[in-house]
Amino acid sequence: MNANRRHRYAVLAILLLLAAFGPPLSAKETFKARMLTGKSSFESPQINVKIEVESWTTAEEVVALQNAMNQGYNAFESAYMATKKGVARFMSSRGLGVTIHAAFSTPTEKGRRILFFFYQQPWDAGMTFVASGGRSRFMVMDITLDEEGGGSGHFYEFAQIKLRADLGTIEMEAFESAPKIFPLVQDTTKKK
Repeated sequence: MNANRRHRYAVLAILLLLAAFGPPLSAKETFKARMLTGKSSFESPQINVKIEVESWTTAEEVVALQNAMNQGYNAFESAYMATKKGVARFMSSRGLGVTIHAAFSTPTEKGRRILFFFYQQPWDAGMTFVASGGRSRFMVMDITLDEEGGGSGHFYEFAQIKLRADLGTIEMEAFESAPKIFPLVQDTTKKK
């Protein structure tokens, strides 16, 4: 056996050991929701939303965002925009995918509460969307699921957020307009 072939086998053996004994890959979680848009009946009064979460936000990431905020809003905005936790796809004919910048899942007595944070942007290509000035530059999805993975939620398009580095989380502090309603949300993650 020549040296090149031995090197390949050694690398292959190491990769197999890492795969067998290394940490499991984090599985993507998926959700589907029905959103009432508030539009008239001929303009899609309700649409489906598919949410894909690649990873959940950690307390360390919140602390890093707080440290960026301490350097000024531009530093925070850059750090926040660079964080990508998944995507929410608005499944209308002109719907867009919106990047999730922070994602939290908190157990409750009867299931869990999920919060998704986005930077404010249109979710439908045909929208006339006036970005809010001031502090309401964010969008938040607040979803409550029961033990079977079904539930409901709200989508706030003009929200203010608050970093809680002491708790390792982000909270919605206030919102400026009535939320869109999710009368139906379902966890569609494939269970192993």
